[in-house]
Amino acid sequence: MIREVLTGDRISLRRLTRKDSLILFRAIRDSIPSLHPWMPWATLSYQESDTLAYLAWTEKAWEDKSDFSFGIFDNEIGNLTGGCGLNQFDWLNLKANAGYWVTSARTGSGIATEAARLVVQFGFSDLGLHRIEILASSENLASLSVARKTGAAYEARLKDRVLLNGKWHDGDLFSLINPET
Repeated sequence: MIREVLTGDRISLRRLTRKDSLILFRAIRDSIPSLHPWMPWATLSYQESDTLAYLAWTEKAWEDKSDFSFGIFDNEIGNLTGGCGLNQFDWLNLKANAGYWVTSARTGSGIATEAARLVVQFGFSDLGLHRIEILASSENLASLSVARKTGAAYEARLKDRVLLNGKWHDGDLFSLINPET
């Protein structure tokens, strides 16, 4: 059975549902200035209909095991503080990509690192993955810091790997290997 809730010290990751649409939309809209440079989906014209479409898509993606997205919730007050998940699966090679974002109010608080660690452990224990990659623009210093803090090994800088807002960025590739496989 694949868990839908992962609990850490300060946060919990919970599978998002359509009931989360308003809080997710507000968290994203409030954080567009900090998300927009790094997240292609965080457009300046982001609307609640985008959130609803995303949540409908994630419901199907969970069923076909092509994406496992979670909301990041603060354990003390219960508010949504970001999102993370596993995507871009290569089931033949037991590999996936990990991604994460946090609201502007929680940037720099360490919850992205805690969330990334939880989702990596989920990938290894629940999904039986062997390798999890983190790819971020070489200019996204906060995301690169999170990758390092998870214990991911830096592998390479990939030329023009990430297209963000019409501009090509080099991508820094990190990986974590399941010690049990």
